[in-house]
Amino acid sequence: MSGTAQIPASGPWVWSQADIAATDDWVYRLSPAVVAEIEDAVADVKRRGLAFETVTRDDFPLPGFEADAAGVRGRRCPDPRGAA
Repeated sequence: MSGTAQIPASGPWVWSQADIAATDDWVYRLSPAVVAEIEDAVADVKRRGLAFETVTRDDFPLPGFEADAAGVRGRRCPDPRGAA
């Protein structure tokens, strides 16, 4: 035993499963076209037999996802949630 007290986290940044389930304002939904583009890229990587750890950006092009990615990068998670 380390002797360090185990104190539960508390405060507005602590959330429960019920808190997350109560709202979906933290969810980013992809369009059906972008989902299809991702599925096609996965299928192409599998067809070519590429190992996951060797796949590069050039192997997995997602031109239609670029706008979505920019939107995700520029979006703040709703306060006061955090992530661990």
